[in-house]
Amino acid sequence: MRIPLGAWTPDQGRLGADGLLDMRNAIPAKGQWLSQRGLLAATEQTITAPIQGIWATHRLSGDYEVAVAFGGNIYLVGSRSGALIDVTTDTQYAYDGTARWHGIQFGELDIRTNGVDPIQARDLSAGGSYDPLADDAPIARYIAQVRDFPVVAYTTDELDGTDAYRVAWPGFTEGLVDPTNWTTGQSDFQRINDIGQISGITGGWFGSIVCESGVSVMQFGGAATFAFEVKERRVGCRAPNLINEYRGLTVFPSPEAGWCAFDGAAVRQIGVERIDRWFADDFDESYADQSWTGIDSKRGHMLWAYCGKGHSGRPNRLLRYSVALDQWAVADVAMDALGRGKTFGLTLDDPFFDNLDDFLGNLDDPALWSSLPDLLAVDGSRLCSFAGDVLTARFETGEFQLGSDEARAMVRRALVLANGGRHSLELGAREQFAGAMTWTAPMFPQSDGYFRFRVPGRSHSARISLSGAWSSAQGLDLFAESLGKR
Repeated sequence: MRIPLGAWTPDQGRLGADGLLDMRNAIPAKGQWLSQRGLLAATEQTITAPIQGIWATHRLSGDYEVAVAFGGNIYLVGSRSGALIDVTTDTQYAYDGTARWHGIQFGELDIRTNGVDPIQARDLSAGGSYDPLADDAPIARYIAQVRDFPVVAYTTDELDGTDAYRVAWPGFTEGLVDPTNWTTGQSDFQRINDIGQISGITGGWFGSIVCESGVSVMQFGGAATFAFEVKERRVGCRAPNLINEYRGLTVFPSPEAGWCAFDGAAVRQIGVERIDRWFADDFDESYADQSWTGIDSKRGHMLWAYCGKGHSGRPNRLLRYSVALDQWAVADVAMDALGRGKTFGLTLDDPFFDNLDDFLGNLDDPALWSSLPDLLAVDGSRLCSFAGDVLTARFETGEFQLGSDEARAMVRRALVLANGGRHSLELGAREQFAGAMTWTAPMFPQSDGYFRFRVPGRSHSARISLSGAWSSAQGLDLFAESLGKR
């Protein structure tokens, strides 16, 4: 009997489950699972937690720049080992330790806001430091680009103070949108009053405003006006650092409906009876402000780093959602921050190679030799890429019956359908559904790749562990014979 390693759906019942009840440290792909790598230091500079942001900008020359914010300053990471370049304005930022720098690249400007300090901007053509965007621009907690406009939300200004329900955008100068034009009468705003405080905003062809108890959409109406429409009530998000967006799809966890996706028209539940109960049990809500979001652009996957069971005050889970496959995955990876960046190409003269016996990376990974856009994390006071050792994966199947017509069965042999690495297998068996599952000790294959044993039972489950340099896994072949119904 062939047992495929299907989608990870821990909320489903054990008996007859067509997916995996448990899964760790693997990446979903069409018809298979791929290996998840751990973190590997990408630079040598010291970065001290708490981190307020990691991001990359694309200069008009085609070069990528990586910025990291911590300790009240913003720094550029100019090279793998050179000193960090301080691009802070004249004085340190009065940052909130739990806040994030959110930003957009608007033409030649990199615009950043953290909800505490004035909106900052850096000229990517001229270089230099970040400076206040405009004297009359509001302080804002969130920012996104909607059509041609930089749009901010959850604002503070001298006239109205802090307004957690306001969305605002600048006006025109000489017929063009001017991100520095916040003059009263030329800039504009809208209050969204009836679905709670704003938790985040995402942009694109339309704007998605996720609030504590609902979602609104903003559509461009011409002449610097926007039309707002509440698309969902009750279903919102109260964990701002968990709101993620990829190609017009905004995904977030809701206390009312579990994991949800908003496409501009309606909210769709994407975790119900799949991972919602598992996540609610694992997620430490009291540490929600330590969460981070990211995009694995190589695969088109959305990522969340958060504090799960057993954490030490910093994220220890990496949750993954494949939009194309509509599948979830989770890895045990501890970090201090997650964000967009790039790799810094190595040469063989680099001190990273002083002792190849201690080198943990994959020498065949092109990201080691070239400067490429990539997802970065901070761990151990270093910027890291996901180019480290392959993590040990585990998969637990549902419960299945191998005997014909509900008969008992003796399982005698198995073959793990995986490429590379080292395989181990545990087989569970029980006689009655109300009884406890009895598991074997971990077993290992013989020289021909097969596991051999004798495990009788009326129903069985399997746990597979893959370690070392494994690359892909698809399923498990079990060979059994019926024993009768008693």
